[in-house]
Amino acid sequence: MTQEALAKRCGLSADTIRRVEAGMFSPSLQTLRKFAFGLGLNLGTIFEAFELGETRREQEIVDLLASRSAHDLNRALRVLIVFFDAIDAKAHGESDDDEPIDDAPPDEEPE
Repeated sequence: MTQEALAKRCGLSADTIRRVEAGMFSPSLQTLRKFAFGLGLNLGTIFEAFELGETRREQEIVDLLASRSAHDLNRALRVLIVFFDAIDAKAHGESDDDEPIDDAPPDEEPE
């Protein structure tokens, strides 16, 4: 995502995004809330990531789902059930699919 796109999603200026990213500006709590909203994260997730130096994938999923409608949650659940059933079948040799399952995190390239 570009700095300009993030700025638009957060309701902040692109200059603010650049200065925070470069470490030239210490954002206020209100600015951090805007970052969290724009990134689709809970504010606590941002603080946790800062403390740990990384984010927990489980928390990212919870944050992603927290803002969705009941209808969207039902769809996501159905997709996850099918997805994990396919993974389990592949792990137990029950799948006819010859495609390897890509389990690399979304921000990393598969090997």
